[in-house]
Amino acid sequence: MTEDNPQVAQMLESFLNTDSFKRNFGGYFGLHWLPRKKVKLAEKWNVEDEVPMGALGTFVSSMDYQFEGWEDNLAALSCSGSLSSRATEPLEQGGMTVGLTVENGRISGRTLFDPQHGTVNSSTLKTMADLKVTIKGPDGVTRNMDQKLSQKYVAELVRIEDLQ
Repeated sequence: MTEDNPQVAQMLESFLNTDSFKRNFGGYFGLHWLPRKKVKLAEKWNVEDEVPMGALGTFVSSMDYQFEGWEDNLAALSCSGSLSSRATEPLEQGGMTVGLTVENGRISGRTLFDPQHGTVNSSTLKTMADLKVTIKGPDGVTRNMDQKLSQKYVAELVRIEDLQ
């Protein structure tokens, strides 16, 4: 994506850096959202989180989790919540400025967690949000682009021998 295009390389590097990658994807596998105490069936807990994404600003989420019960010795957990962003200074590239915000974001999903091994066995998350991009060109004209985001994230633990 960035070959022979230093502007795109700089923009991607500003929000796809090591720290933001660890915070963003580490949330799925780092398990920071698990409760810090024993929970009972149907008990809920909330996790507020902020993920710095460089030029994209800071993604802000507020998630409600619920322990649904047990399935094949795995803890079934559901979640739902909101996603938004706090803008930073727009990214300046080649005489242009680019800004992005996330609005009206909704996340929902389900995870099967193996407490014996401390791993996520499977997880599905659905995200819907409004992305608002503002570009001010070298000509001084501001252009706005609104995009509806709809994505489904699926992660599943597999055994190495199943990959052969």
